[in-house]
Amino acid sequence: SFNSFTNELICPCHGSRFKKDGSVVSGPPDIIIDLKSPNYSALKTVGAYVYEDNIIIIRSTETTYIALSKLCTHSQCTITFNSTSGDLPCPCHGSRFTTSGNVISGPAVNPLKKYDVKVTEDSLVISTPMSPLKKYDVKQIGNFLVIS
Repeated sequence: SFNSFTNELICPCHGSRFKKDGSVVSGPPDIIIDLKSPNYSALKTVGAYVYEDNIIIIRSTETTYIALSKLCTHSQCTITFNSTSGDLPCPCHGSRFTTSGNVISGPAVNPLKKYDVKVTEDSLVISTPMSPLKKYDVKQIGNFLVIS
């Protein structure tokens, strides 16, 4: 929606705010993972993973956690983590990704989005940076709007 008082576009899902030119004013809040919560008990084990929203969180070592988009960039299927091979396979069409998000094998060609993870004593703080909005040209031709 558009806030005429602040002159900003506001996303109704997470409250991200954008200027009219598409630049980011503020993104969604960080995601906090309470490591004491039973919902995240799997993260007590190295090699285990959990999902939070559209993010896969992996405990890769005793002190390191990785957060990536859980959606394969080929067809948006939910990826998993293979602790034996250390990669992230997609069950739909066989794409595989590194824990850095890079493509090992396709059909996916784009990497997974990677998130910054800060470890505190009892929680993880996952930053969710925003990209600028994509601008489109809109032209009216008769009764139609042409978006390019």
